[in-house]
Amino acid sequence: MTAKLAGGFKGTYAASSGAVTGTLSLQQTTATFYVFGFLPVTAYIGFTQVAPTTGTLTGGKLSTVSTMKVSVPYVSFLGLPFAGGSTCEGSSPITVALTSPGTFSPTAGGTLAGTYTMPPLVNCGLSTGTLNGFVAGPNNTVNVALAP
Repeated sequence: MTAKLAGGFKGTYAASSGAVTGTLSLQQTTATFYVFGFLPVTAYIGFTQVAPTTGTLTGGKLSTVSTMKVSVPYVSFLGLPFAGGSTCEGSSPITVALTSPGTFSPTAGGTLAGTYTMPPLVNCGLSTGTLNGFVAGPNNTVNVALAP
């Protein structure tokens, strides 16, 4: 399952120490996956930061760690409501560690990449177990382009 993310980062950079701190905001997005390879399921996914993003920028390499709560307010199957709700969320926050594969500049920006593990979902109705078979697990990738 792939979800296109959009959002922003507002933070500070202390050039003397290389410390980076700030707030990562991600807009709600949708992701579609297919049951049996052809039956569409669309999930609305929200992200809420639960701790400040921290990291370092040293020698042109940026590394950050963000902790986010993931919510799934709505899931449709064949276009019909299937699961989700105001309390449907990951059983624990996700930790996203991002690193610049190339040189990162605070004045020019750059790209960051990383992975995270999606914990099992809870409170998503009778379909919680089915959803977890598709969304919970390791090796979810994140690729971000940051510009000043």
